[in-house]
Amino acid sequence: MGGAGGGTQTSGAQVLVCGSFAGACSVLASAPFDCVKVRMQTNSARFRTFSQALARTVREESAFSLYRGVSPALTSAIIENSVVFAANSAIRQQALALKASRNDTSPLSHAELSAIGGLSGVFSATAICAPETIKCRMQAASLSLVTPPGQPSAAPRFASSLDCFLQTLRMEGVSGLFRGLPAQIARDVPFNFVFFGAYEMITSLLCVARRVPDKSELTGPWIVLAGGMAGVAGWSLTLPFDVVKSTMQVSTQANPSTSRTVREIFVSKGLRGFFKGWTAAAVRAFPCNGALFLGYEFSNRALDRIRGHQGL
Repeated sequence: MGGAGGGTQTSGAQVLVCGSFAGACSVLASAPFDCVKVRMQTNSARFRTFSQALARTVREESAFSLYRGVSPALTSAIIENSVVFAANSAIRQQALALKASRNDTSPLSHAELSAIGGLSGVFSATAICAPETIKCRMQAASLSLVTPPGQPSAAPRFASSLDCFLQTLRMEGVSGLFRGLPAQIARDVPFNFVFFGAYEMITSLLCVARRVPDKSELTGPWIVLAGGMAGVAGWSLTLPFDVVKSTMQVSTQANPSTSRTVREIFVSKGLRGFFKGWTAAAVRAFPCNGALFLGYEFSNRALDRIRGHQGL
């Protein structure tokens, strides 16, 4: 999950390149935590706490299993961040043009940047739903197979991400790939609203504290700090929607509805059930979104320097 901060206006191609690179950075930094989060959300009886889920996964399956689903996760992150960066940039430019048409040359406020971020979440949620479904099913695959105590875990149901994709398509059709889309949109819109707003606010405060004119002058550790804190804030607010989304995407029901899934989680686990995996989500959010913004800001700066040298 991610987004982008503002800065100088860049071309659409540059935004896509930087967004893709940032998405890859975020996945590689956070894949194990994401795997644990999904397992806690979809099988809380077996994986009750973050440390227990992490230890059990490594002990019973190997450390490499923490990277199960990393291929669709990379695909999802690259698509998500390319779309969310591009949508955010396009909407931001339209907002500035609208203000200019009213003879208003003031910069966008934090509230306006937050609203633009939230709107961009609609586009990214729709774009990543299919690879996100495959990722969740790959990560939770071994959970459907019960093995005797002390015995090695059974082989996962899916031989690969492609096998998972083909099985889903064959058994459920295209609609199976977009399971949980309403919950995903319900998660990504408020997430990006908080995420964009928090990142802009934190970087603004850091610029004042570090006495630099804008965030393009902030060094790597400060970018990581701002992105990580913004990620934790966004995930803390939207985790219930993520629990519903993950539960729907790994469900064996023919057509699980959002409202029915919400009721089932509440009846079986109470309100606490909607915050399952919070520790894993929060621990994951900091390196994930810190790496995301570090990758975006520094690749953007590098491309700006290249364009400057070439006189573009």
